[in-house]
Amino acid sequence: MQIPLGTGHYEGRSKNLNSLILQNLFVNLDKTGKHVISYHGTPGLTLKSTPETDVEVRGLYALGDYLYAVCGSNFYQLDTDFTATDKGDLNTASGFVDIYDTGSYIILSDGTDAYTYNISGDTFAQITDTDFIGAQSITHQDGYAITAEVDSQWMMQSAAADPTAYTSTHKTQVARASDNLVRVVSSGGNIWAYGALTTEVYHNTGAALFSFERYEVFLTHGLLGRGAFCEADNTRFWLNDNRWLIRDQGFAPLKVTRDGIDYQFESYATASDAITYSFEMEGHEFVVMSFPSADKTWVYDVSTKQFHTWTSYKTSAATQGRHRSNCYAYFNGEHIVGDFENGRIYKLDLNVYSDNSNSIQRRFTLPNVHDKDRRANMRHNRLEIEFEGGVGLATGQGNDPQAVLDWSDDDGHTFGNQRWTDMGPVGVYGNRAIWDMLGMSRNRIYRCTVSDPVKVVVLGAYGDLQTMRH
Repeated sequence: MQIPLGTGHYEGRSKNLNSLILQNLFVNLDKTGKHVISYHGTPGLTLKSTPETDVEVRGLYALGDYLYAVCGSNFYQLDTDFTATDKGDLNTASGFVDIYDTGSYIILSDGTDAYTYNISGDTFAQITDTDFIGAQSITHQDGYAITAEVDSQWMMQSAAADPTAYTSTHKTQVARASDNLVRVVSSGGNIWAYGALTTEVYHNTGAALFSFERYEVFLTHGLLGRGAFCEADNTRFWLNDNRWLIRDQGFAPLKVTRDGIDYQFESYATASDAITYSFEMEGHEFVVMSFPSADKTWVYDVSTKQFHTWTSYKTSAATQGRHRSNCYAYFNGEHIVGDFENGRIYKLDLNVYSDNSNSIQRRFTLPNVHDKDRRANMRHNRLEIEFEGGVGLATGQGNDPQAVLDWSDDDGHTFGNQRWTDMGPVGVYGNRAIWDMLGMSRNRIYRCTVSDPVKVVVLGAYGDLQTMRH
């Protein structure tokens, strides 16, 4: 019999209800292929630059022939060879940084202060205008830099075409509700004013003093933290104050998370430090959500509407932790990410099967195998997992790639001893990953893990199963 592949990671409050795991693999749906559902390996990391060591890469921004990066307290300009040049210093060394450009300036905020980099003048400076209200966040639209004051409801706009100059009266209060602003974002030709509990949307009417006026739009979904917003699929995605992933559709909020995902997010002691970004690869648009305090990274695939987890190996703890990527930019035709702790900048690549030479642990569970009608014991004579074969490397780790199987007979609460089998060396495309003599169980969950640095594609699973008489 064919054992169906699950459609994502949905391990919720009760393992007895759902114990599906999908780690470092994403779902591919193809109704015209051999299998409708298959799993493909997430991209690996190739080192491109290390502007600094032992610091957080806090933000990346691509503009023209240069990539701009905030590493620790330093602001860098990187050319297409990824040679980094230090351009200035921020007053803080950690935490999310939002970065935009006005065409002539790069503007950025570290959550307290705002800074500009004059591109033609090659000068970096903090905004120190006496009328400037500070910067919980900063964005840009229609020639104006727009900033949100720290711990308040006020937004302020700069002088036209000059993000360094401000006038005390050129501001407005976002006061339809009592919550303070978390972040202001220019998106879709509008200014989205995200509060802690609510959201309002503004558009440019050319009004006196503050050029932007509010639509009659009021969303009762705030923003979890400054970094918890990104754009994807021509719209906005954000984590709200309930820790739900939300997207908007014509200003109407749509909840994306469900069931076990809500449980996972709500279980974290701290989530306000969440950081999100999005990227597109081979027709899949991914929304990446990292929770630094919880040491977890989740990914929502907009194309398939499924979730998976994304992990990296932590040498210090000898375990899996959040993915190394902390921020993202598309630069020089490549997907570029910054590391959350070591100052490194990497390329994301689906044809790379390690994280800068560190192993990637790819893992999935199959849906519960049981006799739904009779609830009788089943003899598990054989299990075959169909991988794409012939993916072994010529030499080194991965020349004889292995798949590791273990299983749980108690709904995923505990797993037994591991059994290994060959995935097939390079060029042996017809190899079959088979495990025999797997015992009996009334209720079984199979778990499979691959850690070799090879291409991993899971096409299906098949079991030779025999229902036993009472």
